[in-house]
Amino acid sequence: MYNYLKSSVAVLKYSFRFAKNESIAFILILAVTAVLPYLNFYFLGSLINKLIVAVNEKLQSHDFLIALFVYALIIAAPRLISAIKIYINKIWNTKLSIKYEVLILQKRLDLDVEKYEDSNFQDLMKRAFRNNFWPLLELSEGQFQMIKNIIAFLLGSILAIKFGALIYCILIITSIPSFITEFKYGKSVWTIWARDTPNQRRMVNLKRYFEYKSNIIETKLLQSGNWLLKWIYGILEQFREQNIRLEKRKLFFIMISELVSLTGFILAAFLFVKGVVESSGPIGNVIFVFGILTTVRYAISEMLVNLAKQYEKHLVVEDILKILNTKSRYDQQGAIKLDLSSPPTIEFVNVSFKYPFSDQWGLKEVNLKIAPGERVALVGENGSGKSTFVKLVCRIYDPTEGKILVNGFDLKDIDLNEWWSYLGVMMQDYANYNFKVKDTIAIGRIEAKEDMNAIINAASISNSDSFIERWEQKYLHEVGVEFDGVEPSKGQRQKLSLAKIIYRKAYLTILDEPCASIDTLSEIKIFDSLKDLRQESSLILISHNLSAINWCDNIYVFSKGYIIERGSHRELMIQDSVYAKIFKFQAERFSDSV
Repeated sequence: MYNYLKSSVAVLKYSFRFAKNESIAFILILAVTAVLPYLNFYFLGSLINKLIVAVNEKLQSHDFLIALFVYALIIAAPRLISAIKIYINKIWNTKLSIKYEVLILQKRLDLDVEKYEDSNFQDLMKRAFRNNFWPLLELSEGQFQMIKNIIAFLLGSILAIKFGALIYCILIITSIPSFITEFKYGKSVWTIWARDTPNQRRMVNLKRYFEYKSNIIETKLLQSGNWLLKWIYGILEQFREQNIRLEKRKLFFIMISELVSLTGFILAAFLFVKGVVESSGPIGNVIFVFGILTTVRYAISEMLVNLAKQYEKHLVVEDILKILNTKSRYDQQGAIKLDLSSPPTIEFVNVSFKYPFSDQWGLKEVNLKIAPGERVALVGENGSGKSTFVKLVCRIYDPTEGKILVNGFDLKDIDLNEWWSYLGVMMQDYANYNFKVKDTIAIGRIEAKEDMNAIINAASISNSDSFIERWEQKYLHEVGVEFDGVEPSKGQRQKLSLAKIIYRKAYLTILDEPCASIDTLSEIKIFDSLKDLRQESSLILISHNLSAINWCDNIYVFSKGYIIERGSHRELMIQDSVYAKIFKFQAERFSDSV
């Protein structure tokens, strides 16, 4: 319950933070709706009493006419209040939806990258965002409804106690089973979904093969669609069967609890009517008290059921709040500002690294130094540590042992956002942007004023200009068929991605297999152009094509996390070891293919 209260307070804080005026208006209008039923029954009872007096005395009663007029207003009020409530709710809902959408996207961006490689955190993400931000809205609205229920309950309690404490106690006690049922089974349903999150992740993954063009094409050609659908169906059937079993038990207990509650209401009504008959009280009072009993019973039932349902929502919101409250491991307080105006010196000093939740060393005892403007190549088989090395340079992770120095300062002590502003990194898995061509390149340095000459130059270096110039609107052409634009080939996409990194004019450019999908002639042109960037940027290049990187100043050969060879192409060929053997093997295969 404590955690439920924490979630409730948190969403109410967000509501008042993002939509203060609307939240206040919402509460006020709900308070009025809580009071209206009591006013309705009070004036109805009063009207009947005055009608009886007027009939008995055979007189036209002004009191009766006034009571009739007031009662008519009370009857008409709910429709007007409902319209106002709907209007306020839509404004409140729209404003919070926008704020929550942006808040969650911003948090996804702010999360440390390592969180996206943590399976436990991914379980949490899947549970939390299964329904996007809607649970936050639903819990917020539920809390406002709870405020209304509490007002109706307290007012009804005061009135009910006035007519009999015993009657009030009967209503309270017989409403408790409904709460227990909703509370118990609401929590159980959520537990099923939480326990089965690996299956949920599998289902989300399987659905991808029906949602993206490239996946759909492959699914059609492999004729694997029915097999994938059968897998998805099996997962959904497991959830359905588990929920049906729970809902059957829940239905049984709801029927029992409602019978108990109804019995309590009948008993309370009987006791009151018995008291009125014995005391010869006004008939209108019977109407009023019956209204109180009905409204209090409904308020109690609605409050308890709402509480149980909100508890179920809280279990989702609790996960969302855990993510929103996740702090970065990077402590930027007092971080060093480098204020670079040229490429820095980067040095790995006895660096070793293990990925979180792994016992294997991704890198071990790495020592190397990259001078300003130096062009470095990393080679080695898959999983040898090259990409891990890049992640450490980018400070996606910190070394487990040793340190990384930038101009003599420990990378851990350097302002992270500033450091990233000096990097231009193209990973193997890069983002594709469906914007105008110039914007897909200019996003490389989005905070700067757009420089069309620099965009054209970046396109030239990446050899993107070879196809951009053929498109009808050239640099103003839309990319992506979804926006009535052109759909580039995979190689063209890679060239555009490379162009945005070149446009960035970083002091350290890191390219991980930048030409994997590019034709050989274009690859040669691109690498020839990269050679001329020496004074502007240091370069770390990863490629399995050794003939494409033999011009680099230093080449480091990785194996099982260790650097096993280092030197220029000439020096490594003289050593006639791993690098030389791979280079000769590739050269022989190329010669044989010719």
